[in-house]
Amino acid sequence: MSNDYTTPDLATQNNNSDALTHSSPPDQSRASLDSSAQEHEAKSPKEDALEEGEILELQAFIPKREWIEEKIKFLEQLPSVDLFDNLEYLVATSPTPVPGLPTRHELDEWMRQHDAIEQEAERFDASDMRRLKKFAKAASQRNLSPADTDLIEVTLTTLLSLDKLIHLLRSRSDYLEVTGLRLTWEEKRLGAWDERQSIQEELGDFIKKVARWTPEAYKQVIESLVNASSSSVNVSNAQTDSPLASPITASTPGRRNSAFSTTSRNSRYKAAEDLTREAGRFSTRIAAWKRNFITPGGNALDRIIEKKPVPDAVLDEQDRLENNVRPLETLGRFGMEVVAQWKKADELLGDLKKEQDASSSLRDEIRYALDHHPSGEMDSSFSTRSQALVQRLTTLTSAMNPRLFPKPINPSFPDQSACNESILSFLSAELSKTKKIVEETSSAAREYHTRHSLVNKAENARFQLEQLTSKLHGHTLRLTDGVLAEDGDGSPIQLNSVDCLDPLKHGAYLAVLPITCNELQEFESAGNKQAKICRESMKALTGHVVDPEFAQKIDQTLAAFEAARKRASEVKETSLSDAARLRDIRKVWSSIGDSWKGLDAIKADLVDRMERAKWTPIGQEQPARSPMQDHTTSWPMFSQNTSSQLKDLSRDILVSVTDAIGGLHSSTGTEVLNALQSGATYIQQYLDNVGGMSRLHEMVQKQASAMSDVQSEQLSLEDRVDKIIPLFEKLRKQIVPSSQERCDAALLSQETKRLSQDYDTLKEALSKFSEDLSSRVPFVGKPDSYFHGPLRTSQPSFATFLQSKGTNLSTASMAFNMPFDMKALDHN
Repeated sequence: MSNDYTTPDLATQNNNSDALTHSSPPDQSRASLDSSAQEHEAKSPKEDALEEGEILELQAFIPKREWIEEKIKFLEQLPSVDLFDNLEYLVATSPTPVPGLPTRHELDEWMRQHDAIEQEAERFDASDMRRLKKFAKAASQRNLSPADTDLIEVTLTTLLSLDKLIHLLRSRSDYLEVTGLRLTWEEKRLGAWDERQSIQEELGDFIKKVARWTPEAYKQVIESLVNASSSSVNVSNAQTDSPLASPITASTPGRRNSAFSTTSRNSRYKAAEDLTREAGRFSTRIAAWKRNFITPGGNALDRIIEKKPVPDAVLDEQDRLENNVRPLETLGRFGMEVVAQWKKADELLGDLKKEQDASSSLRDEIRYALDHHPSGEMDSSFSTRSQALVQRLTTLTSAMNPRLFPKPINPSFPDQSACNESILSFLSAELSKTKKIVEETSSAAREYHTRHSLVNKAENARFQLEQLTSKLHGHTLRLTDGVLAEDGDGSPIQLNSVDCLDPLKHGAYLAVLPITCNELQEFESAGNKQAKICRESMKALTGHVVDPEFAQKIDQTLAAFEAARKRASEVKETSLSDAARLRDIRKVWSSIGDSWKGLDAIKADLVDRMERAKWTPIGQEQPARSPMQDHTTSWPMFSQNTSSQLKDLSRDILVSVTDAIGGLHSSTGTEVLNALQSGATYIQQYLDNVGGMSRLHEMVQKQASAMSDVQSEQLSLEDRVDKIIPLFEKLRKQIVPSSQERCDAALLSQETKRLSQDYDTLKEALSKFSEDLSSRVPFVGKPDSYFHGPLRTSQPSFATFLQSKGTNLSTASMAFNMPFDMKALDHN
């Protein structure tokens, strides 16, 4: 590749231009024009002559042609500069300027001269050349004369010179353009290296001294930002368009410093925002560096390549610049990540400090509250705040997960990993400290909650005890005073009055007594449970601060409950005992009634049997029998064996009446006891009377049975007598026969003998019947001889006994009558 900017075409054109210039000097051309004018004056009339104005115009054009030739010579004499010389400096150290290049001032001067020549040439070409072409065209249509020939020669020579000048100007313009592009690339290259170095140094200082978070960062960051901002402002002020101007002015750190405090969230927020803006400023500078240096330099180099070959060293340099874009952008992002880490660490530390302060404050509040009586409102507040602390701490713990915490790294900063671990270690220590304080706070809150729960449990138990005590009082009064009942007697049990023997008496009271006692038992069990809760809660609160009035209420409630419980228990036992004794009394009374009814049934049965069993002579009517009535019994609960029934009933009376009366409690009233004893006496008397009646019935049965046998035997004897009389009459007739009848003497003797024997037998039977008759038929005799107890005339009726309950009975009109006259039986 040639370093000479002059091209072969341009050299050829210069040689041609020199040949034309030497062949047609200016003096010679001027002489030719003068002679041509003279010839026009002397030429023959057949030739066309130029007008005077045209001649004057051609004469005025001669100085223009001389200016063109002068500028051609000036351009040809300009020195040629190799724009890609001394590239060894570029290869050795990139930021070093390449020597031998023109300065921007020199290029501007060259451009000024070039523009002046070019503007003049453009004006000449636009006006003068049109006239010359017009003259040449007009001359070509005329008869060729010497003047026309000279005119054509001058026109062609001028056109050739102007073309050469224009070509030189174009070549010079290309050269100046390439030179400008070369200077632009050089300026961008040097500016890019300088700005890159500045960005790297300032960004490195910013990361190491400002952006890295440490516990002391809150004091260091302000001074570092002041220095970084001042240096950045100085560097950015060198740019004409100021694309990298720092947003942090010199007065900002002073303002931050005056308001900044490690405990002030607002100041920390401002510091974080300043760091973010500073990191963003570096990113902006990197983008501007690429936009203002790398991209324009690459565009300039591309335009140079379009115009001429470029050495590999220049291309490699541009590649090195472009290859530095990504690492620098990565470094800028690293700065942003470090700032993000700073903000995250600051946020976490701020939250941890806030939680520490909140936990410490809450812990102190709880400890102060523990010295006073627990409050439900404060317990709810402490529990809610403590739970909120734990939840926020859990969130902070998750946020401090090493996998989630920002940990930026960059090969240019090998110590960043240690910084990351140091930050995590410090924050972990703060987190552990916060956890410890929160745990102490939660423990205090749980202790307060436990104490309040005990107080609340005791208070609720006290309230329940008060209600149970009131219920115990109410039910106790129900047992002592009775109950209200619309359809029964709800009065309490009175064992000293014979009214209690009435089955309907105290009916409503006895109906609700089991329910009331069960409810009392439930109230007592529930009260014991609540009392136990009160005592256990107060025992657990021993040694803790409790309101004396609260403790006094608990003690009073417990005492009131114990008194009510004891009273209710005594009344319940008394009521149940009275109810049991009343049941025993009524059982005895019921047994008396049942025995009386049984004796009535036996007596009625005996009366019926006696009436039917008594002997009645032939011809007298017997009582009509019901076809639906069994003659064996009139009371289905007893068997035919009356004696066995009376024995069983006697045994039952002995057990359920006599012995039961002896076993009654001493608290039984005298009136009631007398009524029971009177009933026992009457039922025993009644039993004896019925027993005597049973014995009398047996005698009646025996008499009737004997009389029945006697009567049957009498009838049999009478029948035998009735039968033997006709036989004797017949035998008499045979012994004293009539004259017409004759009988066998042997047969008659035999018949007489047989009748004699039958007669003797019948006579003997009648004699025996008569002799044994008095011994065979028993006599009932006196009825009173069958009764071993009290006189049978003192037995009252059951209805009368129930009505009087065994007291003040008049026995004169209540005789124990027989069903019929017993003496009449013997007379019959």
